[in-house]
Amino acid sequence: MAARVAELQKDGMSYEKIGKLIGMGKGRLSEIHQGKMKKIHRAQYEELMDIQ
Repeated sequence: MAARVAELQKDGMSYEKIGKLIGMGKGRLSEIHQGKMKKIHRAQYEELMDIQ
């Protein structure tokens, strides 16, 4: 998950924009990116992986 968030940020997406797309706050996304949070809802995970 952390790699996916990093990849999206590299492509110019902010935590805020990613969070809106998957229904998660930017604070939680930063925790994922830092590797602090390991579990999220399956629906959010699938949405994160499907972002183009």
